Amino acid sequence: MARFGYGFSLDEERFVVRDDRFWLPVEVTVLGEGSFAKAWDLGAQATTRLAQAGELRITGVREVWPQYPYAIPESDLEISLPAARQ
Repeated sequence: MARFGYGFSLDEERFVVRDDRFWLPVEVTVLGEGSFAKAWDLGAQATTRLAQAGELRITGVREVWPQYPYAIPESDLEISLPAARQ
């Protein structure tokens, strides 16, 4: 079933409505390996499968920041840049 909003329609299995907002389920582990559309397709498939099994859980990143704060990894690695081409 298609849902209309903001001047376009989408198949309801391709998005999630949470807090009156549309969210696109994206499989982030494949970003950079292909198209955004493929990552979206995979995320939508996983979301549908989990929802049908009653196992879909959505966690807002901001909700868990106090428990899992972001961090910048430390490293002693030094990178030598190549000489500039002339």
